[in-house]
Amino acid sequence: MMSYDMFRSAHLFHGIFALYLLLFSNLASARPATEMPLPASSMTADKPAAQNTWRLWRENKHSRVRYRAVTDSPLIEISAELRLSSTLSGFLLFLQDYPNIPNWLDNASQARLLAQISPRENIFITHFDGFWPVKAREMLIHSTYWQNPDLSVEIAVNDASHKLENNTKAIRIKIHKAHWQLTPQAGKQLEVHYRLIASPEGNLPLWLANKLSLGAMWKTLQALHQQLPLSTWQQKSIPGIKEQGQ
Repeated sequence: MMSYDMFRSAHLFHGIFALYLLLFSNLASARPATEMPLPASSMTADKPAAQNTWRLWRENKHSRVRYRAVTDSPLIEISAELRLSSTLSGFLLFLQDYPNIPNWLDNASQARLLAQISPRENIFITHFDGFWPVKAREMLIHSTYWQNPDLSVEIAVNDASHKLENNTKAIRIKIHKAHWQLTPQAGKQLEVHYRLIASPEGNLPLWLANKLSLGAMWKTLQALHQQLPLSTWQQKSIPGIKEQGQ
Protein backbone atom coordinates (compact mmCIF):
# COMPACT_ATOMS: atom_id res chain seq x y z
CA MET A 1 0.00 0.00 0.00
CA MET A 2 1.35 3.44 -0.94
CA SER A 3 2.33 5.84 1.86
CA TYR A 4 0.43 9.08 2.41
CA ASP A 5 3.56 11.10 1.55
CA MET A 6 3.63 9.51 -1.87
CA PHE A 7 -0.09 10.12 -2.39
CA ARG A 8 0.01 13.76 -1.48
CA SER A 9 2.97 14.45 -3.80
CA ALA A 10 1.85 12.33 -6.71
CA HIS A 11 -0.64 13.61 -9.25
CA LEU A 12 -4.08 12.75 -10.11
CA PHE A 13 -5.73 11.01 -12.81
CA HIS A 14 -7.74 9.85 -14.37
CA GLY A 15 -9.84 8.57 -16.29
CA ILE A 16 -11.17 5.97 -19.34
CA PHE A 17 -11.78 6.13 -18.88
CA ALA A 18 -11.87 6.84 -16.79
CA LEU A 19 -10.99 6.99 -17.21
CA TYR A 20 -12.93 8.41 -19.03
CA LEU A 21 -13.43 10.84 -16.13
CA LEU A 22 -16.12 14.01 -15.20
CA LEU A 23 -17.83 17.36 -14.88
CA PHE A 24 -20.64 19.69 -13.89
CA SER A 25 -22.01 23.08 -14.62
CA ASN A 26 -25.70 23.73 -13.88
CA LEU A 27 -27.55 20.59 -12.90
CA ALA A 28 -29.94 22.20 -10.44
CA SER A 29 -32.78 21.47 -12.84
CA ALA A 30 -31.45 18.11 -14.03
CA ARG A 31 -33.98 15.53 -15.14
CA PRO A 32 -34.15 11.94 -13.81
CA ALA A 33 -31.52 9.61 -15.21
CA THR A 34 -32.07 8.98 -18.90
CA GLU A 35 -30.03 7.34 -21.59
CA MET A 36 -30.02 8.66 -25.13
CA PRO A 37 -29.16 6.36 -28.05
CA LEU A 38 -26.10 7.11 -30.15
CA PRO A 39 -27.29 8.22 -33.60
CA ALA A 40 -25.48 6.60 -36.49
CA SER A 41 -24.42 10.00 -37.79
CA SER A 42 -22.32 10.64 -34.69
CA MET A 43 -20.02 7.77 -35.59
CA THR A 44 -18.95 8.99 -39.01
CA ALA A 45 -16.16 11.33 -40.01
CA ASP A 46 -16.23 14.42 -42.25
CA LYS A 47 -19.19 15.93 -40.44
CA PRO A 48 -20.01 19.63 -40.86
CA ALA A 49 -18.75 21.71 -37.93
CA ALA A 50 -22.31 22.83 -37.20
CA GLN A 51 -23.22 19.26 -36.29
CA ASN A 52 -20.42 18.91 -33.72
CA THR A 53 -22.67 19.96 -30.86
CA TRP A 54 -22.92 18.21 -27.52
CA ARG A 55 -25.51 15.43 -27.26
CA LEU A 56 -26.85 14.27 -23.92
CA TRP A 57 -26.25 10.59 -23.26
CA ARG A 58 -27.40 10.28 -19.65
CA GLU A 59 -27.95 12.46 -16.58
CA ASN A 60 -29.38 12.54 -13.07
CA LYS A 61 -29.53 15.15 -10.31
CA HIS A 62 -25.77 15.08 -9.64
CA SER A 63 -24.10 13.89 -12.85
CA ARG A 64 -24.24 14.20 -16.61
CA VAL A 65 -22.48 12.53 -19.54
CA ARG A 66 -22.49 14.07 -23.01
CA TYR A 67 -20.64 13.40 -26.26
CA ARG A 68 -19.98 14.98 -29.62
CA ALA A 69 -18.36 13.99 -32.88
CA VAL A 70 -14.71 14.85 -33.51
CA THR A 71 -14.24 16.67 -36.80
CA ASP A 72 -12.70 14.49 -39.53
CA SER A 73 -12.58 11.48 -37.20
CA PRO A 74 -14.83 8.56 -36.22
CA LEU A 75 -13.95 9.19 -32.56
CA ILE A 76 -16.16 11.03 -30.10
CA GLU A 77 -15.28 13.50 -27.36
CA ILE A 78 -16.83 12.70 -24.00
CA SER A 79 -17.81 15.32 -21.45
CA ALA A 80 -18.53 14.20 -17.90
CA GLU A 81 -19.86 16.38 -15.07
CA LEU A 82 -20.27 15.59 -11.41
CA ARG A 83 -21.27 17.47 -8.27
CA LEU A 84 -20.42 15.90 -4.92
CA SER A 85 -19.28 16.56 -1.35
CA SER A 86 -15.49 16.65 -1.27
CA THR A 87 -12.50 18.83 -0.58
CA LEU A 88 -9.98 19.42 -3.36
CA SER A 89 -7.29 17.49 -1.50
CA GLY A 90 -9.69 14.67 -0.69
CA PHE A 91 -10.61 14.29 -4.35
CA LEU A 92 -7.01 14.34 -5.58
CA LEU A 93 -5.79 11.90 -2.94
CA PHE A 94 -8.70 9.53 -3.53
CA LEU A 95 -7.90 9.32 -7.24
CA GLN A 96 -4.23 8.69 -6.44
CA ASP A 97 -5.01 5.79 -4.13
CA TYR A 98 -3.95 3.33 -6.82
CA PRO A 99 -4.81 0.07 -5.02
CA ASN A 100 -8.35 1.41 -4.57
CA ILE A 101 -8.91 2.44 -8.20
CA PRO A 102 -10.53 -0.88 -9.27
CA ASN A 103 -13.24 -0.26 -6.65
CA TRP A 104 -14.58 2.79 -8.51
CA LEU A 105 -13.12 2.93 -12.03
CA ASP A 106 -15.33 0.75 -14.20
CA ASN A 107 -13.64 -2.42 -15.49
CA ALA A 108 -10.22 -1.47 -14.09
CA SER A 109 -8.32 -4.41 -12.62
CA GLN A 110 -5.11 -2.73 -11.46
CA ALA A 111 -3.35 0.64 -11.36
CA ARG A 112 0.17 1.51 -10.26
CA LEU A 113 2.59 4.42 -10.22
CA LEU A 114 5.48 4.12 -12.67
CA ALA A 115 7.40 7.35 -12.09
CA GLN A 116 7.08 10.45 -9.95
CA ILE A 117 8.58 13.36 -11.86
CA SER A 118 7.73 16.10 -9.36
CA PRO A 119 5.35 16.56 -6.40
CA ARG A 120 2.52 17.31 -8.86
CA GLU A 121 3.56 15.33 -11.90
CA ASN A 122 3.68 11.58 -12.40
CA ILE A 123 3.28 8.68 -14.81
CA PHE A 124 1.05 5.70 -14.03
CA ILE A 125 -0.56 2.74 -15.74
CA THR A 126 -4.08 1.35 -15.46
CA HIS A 127 -5.07 -2.13 -16.62
CA PHE A 128 -8.59 -2.99 -17.81
CA ASP A 129 -10.08 -6.48 -17.93
CA GLY A 130 -11.15 -7.94 -21.23
CA PHE A 131 -14.59 -9.39 -21.90
CA TRP A 132 -16.06 -10.74 -25.11
CA PRO A 133 -15.68 -9.21 -27.63
CA VAL A 134 -13.34 -6.69 -25.97
CA LYS A 135 -9.71 -7.65 -25.33
CA ALA A 136 -7.78 -6.56 -22.24
CA ARG A 137 -6.39 -3.04 -22.46
CA GLU A 138 -4.06 -0.75 -20.59
CA MET A 139 -3.54 2.99 -20.46
CA LEU A 140 -0.38 4.94 -19.63
CA ILE A 141 -0.95 8.46 -18.34
CA HIS A 142 1.38 11.42 -17.77
CA SER A 143 -0.48 13.86 -15.54
CA THR A 144 0.26 17.27 -14.07
CA TYR A 145 -1.96 19.41 -11.86
CA TRP A 146 -1.99 23.01 -10.63
CA GLN A 147 -4.25 25.39 -8.73
CA ASN A 148 -5.55 28.62 -10.23
CA PRO A 149 -6.05 31.95 -8.40
CA ASP A 150 -9.81 31.24 -8.19
CA LEU A 151 -8.92 28.02 -6.26
CA SER A 152 -10.00 25.71 -9.10
CA VAL A 153 -7.63 22.85 -9.85
CA GLU A 154 -6.78 21.73 -13.38
CA ILE A 155 -5.19 18.48 -14.43
CA ALA A 156 -3.44 18.07 -17.76
CA VAL A 157 -3.51 14.45 -18.94
CA ASN A 158 -1.27 13.23 -21.77
CA ASP A 159 -0.65 9.87 -23.37
CA ALA A 160 2.53 8.20 -22.09
CA SER A 161 2.49 4.98 -24.11
CA HIS A 162 5.99 5.68 -25.41
CA LYS A 163 7.38 5.68 -21.87
CA LEU A 164 7.11 1.91 -21.38
CA GLU A 165 7.51 -0.99 -23.77
CA ASN A 166 4.42 -3.15 -24.07
CA ASN A 167 5.44 -6.68 -23.09
CA THR A 168 1.91 -7.89 -22.43
CA LYS A 169 -0.96 -8.95 -24.67
CA ALA A 170 -3.00 -5.96 -23.57
CA ILE A 171 -3.88 -3.37 -26.20
CA ARG A 172 -2.70 0.17 -25.44
CA ILE A 173 -5.42 2.83 -25.33
CA LYS A 174 -4.32 6.09 -26.95
CA ILE A 175 -5.23 9.35 -25.26
CA HIS A 176 -5.70 12.17 -27.78
CA LYS A 177 -7.04 14.75 -25.34
CA ALA A 178 -7.95 14.73 -21.66
CA HIS A 179 -8.40 17.49 -19.13
CA TRP A 180 -9.91 17.81 -15.65
CA GLN A 181 -11.20 20.88 -13.83
CA LEU A 182 -12.22 20.83 -10.16
CA THR A 183 -14.11 23.87 -8.90
CA PRO A 184 -14.82 24.20 -5.15
CA GLN A 185 -18.24 25.47 -4.08
CA ALA A 186 -19.70 26.57 -0.75
CA GLY A 187 -20.46 23.89 1.82
CA LYS A 188 -17.55 21.64 0.76
CA GLN A 189 -19.25 20.91 -2.54
CA LEU A 190 -17.13 20.24 -5.60
CA GLU A 191 -17.97 20.55 -9.28
CA VAL A 192 -15.88 18.22 -11.41
CA HIS A 193 -15.54 18.56 -15.18
CA TYR A 194 -13.72 16.10 -17.42
CA ARG A 195 -13.21 16.07 -21.19
CA LEU A 196 -11.75 13.12 -23.08
CA ILE A 197 -10.92 11.93 -26.57
CA ALA A 198 -9.39 8.45 -26.61
CA SER A 199 -8.94 5.67 -29.13
CA PRO A 200 -9.38 2.06 -27.99
CA GLU A 201 -6.96 0.86 -30.70
CA GLY A 202 -7.09 -2.77 -31.81
CA ASN A 203 -9.92 -4.08 -33.99
CA LEU A 204 -12.83 -3.11 -31.77
CA PRO A 205 -15.48 -1.31 -33.88
CA LEU A 206 -15.59 2.33 -32.84
CA TRP A 207 -19.37 2.40 -32.60
CA LEU A 208 -19.12 -0.31 -29.93
CA ALA A 209 -16.10 1.27 -28.25
CA ASN A 210 -17.89 4.61 -28.03
CA LYS A 211 -20.97 3.06 -26.42
CA LEU A 212 -18.86 1.08 -23.94
CA SER A 213 -16.85 4.18 -23.05
CA LEU A 214 -19.98 6.20 -22.33
CA GLY A 215 -21.34 3.41 -20.15
CA ALA A 216 -18.03 3.08 -18.29
CA MET A 217 -17.94 6.83 -17.68
CA TRP A 218 -21.44 6.81 -16.25
CA LYS A 219 -20.73 3.91 -13.87
CA THR A 220 -17.52 5.60 -12.76
CA LEU A 221 -19.33 8.84 -11.94
CA GLN A 222 -21.89 7.02 -9.82
CA ALA A 223 -19.16 5.14 -7.94
CA LEU A 224 -17.26 8.36 -7.25
CA HIS A 225 -20.39 10.09 -6.01
CA GLN A 226 -21.08 7.24 -3.59
CA GLN A 227 -17.58 6.46 -2.34
CA LEU A 228 -15.56 9.67 -2.38
CA PRO A 229 -17.46 11.68 0.28
CA LEU A 230 -16.96 8.82 2.77
CA SER A 231 -13.27 8.33 2.02
CA THR A 232 -10.70 8.79 4.79
CA TRP A 233 -8.79 11.01 2.37
CA GLN A 234 -11.32 13.76 3.16
CA GLN A 235 -9.44 14.29 6.45
CA LYS A 236 -6.08 14.76 4.69
CA SER A 237 -4.63 17.80 2.96
CA ILE A 238 -2.07 18.40 0.23
CA PRO A 239 0.53 21.10 0.97
CA GLY A 240 -0.02 24.06 -1.33
CA ILE A 241 -3.64 23.22 -2.18
CA LYS A 242 -5.96 25.86 -0.75
CA GLU A 243 -9.55 24.94 0.04
CA GLN A 244 -12.66 27.10 -0.23
CA GLY A 245 -13.03 29.29 2.87
CA GLN A 246 -9.42 28.97 4.03
